[in-house]
Amino acid sequence: THLPSLFANEYMFGFFVHHMAVLTLGTIIAVYILRFGNNLSLLLKIAIFLSPALIIHSGYTTGSLDVYVLIFASLNMLFVRNPYVSAVLIFTGVLVHEASVFTVPAQLMALYIRNIGTETVDVRSGFKLLAAPLAAFLVAMILISAFGDASVPRSEFEATMRTLLPNAVDKHILWSGYFEVNSNLRQNVQSFDKISTEVTRYYPYFALPLFYVMALCSILASNIKSRSIMIAVGAAALTPLLIYFVATEVYRWIALSANMALLLILVVAAEKRVGVGKWGYAAILPFCLVAPFGAMNFDRPFPLHQFILERLM
Repeated sequence: THLPSLFANEYMFGFFVHHMAVLTLGTIIAVYILRFGNNLSLLLKIAIFLSPALIIHSGYTTGSLDVYVLIFASLNMLFVRNPYVSAVLIFTGVLVHEASVFTVPAQLMALYIRNIGTETVDVRSGFKLLAAPLAAFLVAMILISAFGDASVPRSEFEATMRTLLPNAVDKHILWSGYFEVNSNLRQNVQSFDKISTEVTRYYPYFALPLFYVMALCSILASNIKSRSIMIAVGAAALTPLLIYFVATEVYRWIALSANMALLLILVVAAEKRVGVGKWGYAAILPFCLVAPFGAMNFDRPFPLHQFILERLM
């Protein structure tokens, strides 16, 4: 397209494209809230827009494609009732980025709620409704498994990257290069010993963000009558936390889990007025002042605040 030639540096081009995506995500959320705003209190609207996990966090994590995962998921969860349209969005989202796999349960639950509701479990109607999206998901996974490996030799890949991205290749601590396109699931899975060591050592750092996720799930559960649907929705919202077993950026996955809960709260708002309560607001509103959550390093939660404190001290 020659669009990158408009920018002197590939990082500037990346920032521009990324923030156009963040603007798109913000617009999707705004349009939905304007449409179903009567079922959301002013405080809840504020809590959603200023969430440390959603729009602000997406603007911070410029080195990832999470914003595109959220664009596909939010479009599907907030605006789609047709199972075949949902299937197309799930299929495309999974091919765009593998993290979309862990948002599929929330997308399926959103489709169920938008068509059947939250009061009763209808297995037959649910199966008919979700069959096409599930089939699309399975086809996408089969295609990735069969054709997902890079066929480009490493030397050719690295030579091309040096030509196209001279300011990035091997010049940043997070540059992973050929590993991104040639690694398999076995190479990415972390050992149980490593995970348990990291959790034991760093849990004070991510305990607060996890509390935020649990508070959102509690609010979501309190607005659903059926216990079975409540459990299914809660499990769907927490599914992105499983990404930690294959990728270490724990704050990204906590944020993605929080976002699934936030989007499901918005889905419920299309059906009824969402109740939060004073304790719910007390749990989530303070987090609007601590965005973003963070990205890579365990000991750098709330990096903007740490940056300011370090400069002041």
